[in-house]
Amino acid sequence: MSETTTTATTTAEDLRARALKLDATDPLAGRRELFALDDGVYLDGNSLGALPVHVPARVQDVLTRQWGELRIRSWDESGWWTAPERIG
Repeated sequence: MSETTTTATTTAEDLRARALKLDATDPLAGRRELFALDDGVYLDGNSLGALPVHVPARVQDVLTRQWGELRIRSWDESGWWTAPERIG
């Protein structure tokens, strides 16, 4: 029984070491900080995806400044009029 346990532990350690090595050389690893993520694994492909960290401030700007302060002027000053051309 201890041989099986040792093999399983060794295998798990080997897999962890391999995963850490892959993580260290992952060219996209730095992109993680662009999203509001916890330590869980996010695999839901049927959602909006993980929240980009810049979005809450952007939404706040649209609500308070563009809509709240500029109001109708935002069509020109905030680029609302040309948004369909930019967004597609």
